[in-house]
Amino acid sequence: YCTQYSGHLYEIGYDIEGFHKLLTVCYDKVIEKTIYVINTLYGSFYKYYDTGPRTYYFNTKPNKELYRFDPEYFYKAGTQEIFLKHILGKNKSQLIYETTFISRGHLAPDKDFVLLSWQQVTYFYLNAIPQWHSINAGNWNILENFIRNFAKKTKLD
Repeated sequence: YCTQYSGHLYEIGYDIEGFHKLLTVCYDKVIEKTIYVINTLYGSFYKYYDTGPRTYYFNTKPNKELYRFDPEYFYKAGTQEIFLKHILGKNKSQLIYETTFISRGHLAPDKDFVLLSWQQVTYFYLNAIPQWHSINAGNWNILENFIRNFAKKTKLD
């Protein structure tokens, strides 16, 4: 699908004695959206899972070649409030805005990766979609954990 339309494939990883791909990203430059991300869960490697402290944050400086605008702008609370007021009207938007917000949903979750350095690769806009926080922290999180636990139990990659 990716290259049939206006999508471009990007491989993200590390170049250490050869390239080690962690993510394959299909990104559509025309609509400035990630279509999908592919990553491998290494179930056989989870016994080495690094639970050290995370010292990295979402990379809020997007690649200027991919984005004509700053994606971080749309994740800010004030921006979301303005958009909801415009779309729903002031009274209705306040009810929604007080209970939920849009967050950066990882398409390839950081917890899918065993090493902290691998987890850091997931904190780029190419690997994110706007997602209601209630879904991201709710059913989406349940699904991610279920898949990860399956990989751990079966020790399959």
